[in-house]
Amino acid sequence: VALRLGADEVPRSVAEVRRYFADVRPELRATPGSMQAVEFLRRPPELGSLTGRTVHRVIFEASVELLPGWSRRMLRLTPRLPGSALSAPVAASGLGAVLRWATGESVLARISERRARGDAVAAAS
Repeated sequence: VALRLGADEVPRSVAEVRRYFADVRPELRATPGSMQAVEFLRRPPELGSLTGRTVHRVIFEASVELLPGWSRRMLRLTPRLPGSALSAPVAASGLGAVLRWATGESVLARISERRARGDAVAAAS
């Protein structure tokens, strides 16, 4: 996708991504701006209902678990609830299953899967 969008220096393997982050890691800092962004993502304004806040919390906590440990420590992103480091990805997976069931098949997901397989004709339908 990055190449199709015009990027020219794109890692093409997991090893290249790891090498890139190892190279730039000494330059990365938790700045006031990045900490402000973390706080906004943790508690965005106007989530509305308890359901909306709960869904957001599950997605946020599961997203934090995807970050490397050094990044979580630098941004002071530790699990807020006991055991949430283990339960957040499970809860997010369950939430995704419930949402897929509730909303039915996603036309966009079907088209994306077809494009990823290189089936351009089927993707257009």
